[in-house]
Amino acid sequence: LTPNGHIVNHMVDCVDLKDSDTWAAIEATKLGVPVPTLNAALEARYFSVMKDDRVEASSILKSPTDTPVIFKDQAVDDLQKAIYCTIITAYAEGISILLAASEVESWDANITECLRIWNHPGSFLVSNMLNKIISACEKENFKHLLIDEEISAKLNELQMSWRRMPALAFCYGIPCPTFCASLTYYDSYRMKIMPIRLLRAQRDFFGGHGYERFDRDGYFSSCWTRDHTMQKKKRAAAEALEKEMADVQNERKRREKK
Repeated sequence: LTPNGHIVNHMVDCVDLKDSDTWAAIEATKLGVPVPTLNAALEARYFSVMKDDRVEASSILKSPTDTPVIFKDQAVDDLQKAIYCTIITAYAEGISILLAASEVESWDANITECLRIWNHPGSFLVSNMLNKIISACEKENFKHLLIDEEISAKLNELQMSWRRMPALAFCYGIPCPTFCASLTYYDSYRMKIMPIRLLRAQRDFFGGHGYERFDRDGYFSSCWTRDHTMQKKKRAAAEALEKEMADVQNERKRREKK
């Protein structure tokens, strides 16, 4: 506190970027590992340095006015629990990068030992939470942090607080990128059947990319409208190519017989 209020309210809202800040996101992209929480934290920094743009936009794009009434004690409790869940998810994403890199590069990396180094006295990562994460990674059947028995039980217990915070922040027009991204990671990872099937349908609609089905084998494509000429053309082209290849094979067999 200062005579003029909380010190954080007097800090410049810009965070400089270093090359190392992007390493995790770049490597995750190369390895095909989803890390939305880490990406959201990075993108929040990108927004922070857009100070002039944000100042201009603030006079044009208005914040909500019809905001809900909140109970402060519950909001504070929800915030603490949401932060806990978000940090767990961020660690899960980071560990997934290390595991994927270790497999691709044949490092045989000791992830548990890496975490212990992070948790040495003097490290800014030292925490009781990291001790729990290390204990989870030490288990013989460890596969993913979020499905560890103790970690998953805690996330299941706290998830409603985790879900309320982004909803509340949106109602007040407050960006909370890592809360949203971490919750999306949690829901995506736990979802047996994802709504991304709609994306496959859209891709087939505009590009005839086709799709697989649960109820039968094979690869399928649909005419989604009566006047779906692109689909018909692609199908006709595929049939023509198939016929051409069959003709080539038949000709080759004919020549071999001679």
